[in-house]
Amino acid sequence: MKGFFKSRRFRQGTMATAISVVVVALIVVVNFVATALTDRYSLTLDLTPTKLFSITDETKEYLSGLDKDVTIYLLDTEESFSSRGEYYLQSIEVLKKYALESSHISIEYVDLVANPAFAQNYPTLQLSSSSILITCGDKVRDVTPSQLYDIQSDQYTGQQSITASKAEQVLTSAVLAVTSDKAINVATITGHNEESVASLTTLLSTNNYLIGQQNILTEEIDPSYTIAIIAAPQRDYDAEELKKLDRFLKNDGQYGKTLLYMASSQQKKGDLPNLDAFLADWGIEIGDGMVLETDSTRYIPQAPYMAMVDYAEDTYSEASQAAQMYFLGAYARPMSLLFESKSSTTTTTLLQFGATAAVADETTETLEPSGPIPYLVMSRSLTYDGTTPLQSQVIACSSTALVEQQFLSNANLANSEYLLDLLANLSGKEEDIRIQSKSIGSQQLNVTAGQAVGLGVVLAVIFPLAVLIFGIVIWARRRHR
Repeated sequence: MKGFFKSRRFRQGTMATAISVVVVALIVVVNFVATALTDRYSLTLDLTPTKLFSITDETKEYLSGLDKDVTIYLLDTEESFSSRGEYYLQSIEVLKKYALESSHISIEYVDLVANPAFAQNYPTLQLSSSSILITCGDKVRDVTPSQLYDIQSDQYTGQQSITASKAEQVLTSAVLAVTSDKAINVATITGHNEESVASLTTLLSTNNYLIGQQNILTEEIDPSYTIAIIAAPQRDYDAEELKKLDRFLKNDGQYGKTLLYMASSQQKKGDLPNLDAFLADWGIEIGDGMVLETDSTRYIPQAPYMAMVDYAEDTYSEASQAAQMYFLGAYARPMSLLFESKSSTTTTTLLQFGATAAVADETTETLEPSGPIPYLVMSRSLTYDGTTPLQSQVIACSSTALVEQQFLSNANLANSEYLLDLLANLSGKEEDIRIQSKSIGSQQLNVTAGQAVGLGVVLAVIFPLAVLIFGIVIWARRRHR
């Protein structure tokens, strides 16, 4: 026995055991430290092309200056929320980055099944087990998973698919909304069978505007609203309803209001004579027919009614022009300005179809370019309180396609960015962070059939066999040492 403890075999075995114990202890320590660091810092690499699991510098800069405590509740257990699929996992990873960037943000999971009393704290909200609540004091925003992604339907099969992530865009806006002391209220005007502007209100809501409705038939437009939207009414306004619009824009002499009016290609001049007269007072006229582009390089293939429009001014289009992004107009009636300046009112063309645009109607036999043709115009009424300028404006578009989802959600077009820049500028919206949607898509490895067989042989046969042979050689050498 005494000889055994002095033997080479014992000494080597003891050393191996000691080394094993030290290595295991180091692994435990490193794992503990790595876990602690990961909870405090982002130690992961986002290798996705569009940085799906990261947040932008704009969001980081805003969070670094955050001085209010924000609690984000995920209404489910972490395990259950994560198991819903890869898109939920992506949202969770993005959320974690918010907490890492600011000590004022905390994330909590609340299981509504185990804690049903939690929902009683928010009686006005329809909470579900997949909702996300962003709270700051008494302010709260309810975000549903469907708001975190752009969903596209196949026009032939009707099947829906997720094409882009809006997680950062929606979550940053929600944090901004609950921490901001100022919000811009937007009213959609109803009462005359107007078209839906759901895509626009979703975009505005996502960017920290508060959306409401006003029925012009029965209500005055509340002065708390800064922007009012009228989308292609099917019935004309009467004199009293037009006075409501005037009172809204004049705002008891304080002005500071914006009216966005959109026409429809389904309408004809004369269908709404009172509204036509109202627009004419502001120097705007919308005619008959439909604008189309005769230059094939300026329209969607096989769709000349969906054409590129040009920026006619620089004030509101500076960012879009700098990014070299195109604005697409579609299904537009011809529009013109009746005057440049009249009394205290001035008119400006914001967007216009190019010189090669033409107008087609039921009587058109040959197309002759007649552009440029205005697509989006602004008429501004300016007055002064002493030396302080006071102004309200009517913005008119010759098509409701201005706010269609297919254009607003396309990250390659400037439509949504331009509208947000325009409305933010006119409404005096100071705190404004806009994040582009991030495309979701898989990258394919393009290989031939022969290359695929070769890769399969290497990975499934040669590599495992090489590892096995290497292991046998090492074992044999140590056994006979």
